[in-house]
Parts: sequence; C-alpha cells; structure tokens
Amino acid sequence: MAIIDPKTATVGSGNVRKQLTIGKKILAPVSSSLRYTMNDEKYFDIHFVVIHDLEKKEEVGATHSERYLIRDSHNWRWALLSQCLMYDTPFDNEKLEDVQNFLLGNGKRIKVEISEREYNGKTSLQMKNLAKVLKDGKVPSYTEDELEVIKQAEDNYISTCKYRIEQGWKTVLLPKYQSKENTQKDPFDTDGDDWDIPEDNNRNDTDIPF
Repeated sequence: MAIIDPKTATVGSGNVRKQLTIGKKILAPVSSSLRYTMNDEKYFDIHFVVIHDLEKKEEVGATHSERYLIRDSHNWRWALLSQCLMYDTPFDNEKLEDVQNFLLGNGKRIKVEISEREYNGKTSLQMKNLAKVLKDGKVPSYTEDELEVIKQAEDNYISTCKYRIEQGWKTVLLPKYQSKENTQKDPFDTDGDDWDIPEDNNRNDTDIPF
C-alpha cells in the first residue's frame, strides 16, 4: 500500500481547463448543439476554442459558447458569423445539417474581442467585433497545432452534450455525431489547398500570427 505524504504530494489534474478572459483572440468553431431555453424556445449553442491569443495571455485551448436564437430579429447575428467564416451559401438556421455545413470546416477562424456584459445582476463573457481571418487573400488550412486544440475541445464538448442527453436535457447533436456508423467526411479534414477568396473580399482583417 502506498504511503502518502500531504506535505510533499502534488495535488491537481494534468488536464487543467484554461480560463477565458477579456481581450482579442482568434477562435475556431468546434461544434454546436440544438438546445431549449426555460421557455422552450429553440436555440443553437455554438462552441468555440481559442487557437491564438493575440494578447499573449496563454489562453490557447480556452473555450467559449454563444447562444444563437432562432428568431427573425437575430438573423443578423447568424449572417455576420457566416460572413466572417466566409460561408456564402444560403442556409436554414433551423436545419442541423445546414448549421453544421456553414459552421464547421478546415481553416475556419474568426477574430473576436471577448468582453464582459452584465444582465440581471450577473456578469458573463460575450464575443464582439467579429472579423475574418485571411492570409495573403486566402484561408489557410489548419496547422497541426491548431487542429490538436480543436479536436480536444470538440471531444470535451460532445462528451458534455452526451452527458446532458443522458440526464434528460433536451439537446440535439449535429448530424456528424448522431450515428455510430458515420460515413460523413470530417469537416476538419485538412486535405486540399487553401481557399481562394474573391477579390472584393481579399483583404486581411487582422494580423496573422502563423
């Protein structure tokens, strides 16, 4: 039997979750799920991970979720997000497959500013000042380091969603997670060339740290 000395033992986990704070970041969308408010209103919980911390706070790997309501008055938020992810195909934000197609894909990065907001006496974090991320007029494929961070965040998020479902929460996963015999191509597949961007959008909105 092991002898444990409280004075010298190291207590903690090797997988410590990064804490997100305010500031400018480059995020990648890693997944989403359809959920319901307390009033039974449908919304998409869209989950992001920091892949570059532009203020060097060592927050790569920190995650953030945003609630996207399915209301006409919120269509502008959906449009802005899709524009910044450079998705130009019309989509239905009530269809799981459409949301998956615009949200997930190789090289989808978005520059944001994380800020604090107060509502009903509570403080939370939100994204603002969303912008495209280009390099020399193209969307570069994810690097191996970026992809490793994204995959870890995706696995953690889906594990949490599956736990919620087991506990009876009204949660619906995107199509790529719904079948054990999933034959869909992984949206994060890094095969292929960088995307070319039309000339009218060929402008870098941020300094690229890679």
